This record gives sequence, C-alpha cells and structure tokens, in this order.
Amino acid sequence: MKEKDLAETVANARNQIEEKRYEAKLLADGFISENIRKYGFAFKGKECLIG
Repeated sequence: MKEKDLAETVANARNQIEEKRYEAKLLADGFISENIRKYGFAFKGKECLIG
C-alpha cells in the first residue's frame, strides 16, 4: 500500500505494532509495560516523522 504522506506512514506503522501484538510478546518475555514504547517512524529523503 502506498501512503500519501508521512503521517499516514506513521499511522500504518503504529497499526502494525498493534496487529502483530509486539507488546504481548514483550510482556510474555518479562518486560514491564512501563518500559514498552510504541513508535512509528516514517522517512522521506531527509524528512523524518516519529509518532
């Protein structure tokens, strides 16, 4: 899927984090929820958006 802008790319990255259930895997591996951060990164040339 081709995103229209960096914000959409970040939103898709964040959605993937939820869909793949990365947090559940980290919790099962013993990480505490306060130490888990969910960020989406998008790059276009020298532009970067983190959300």
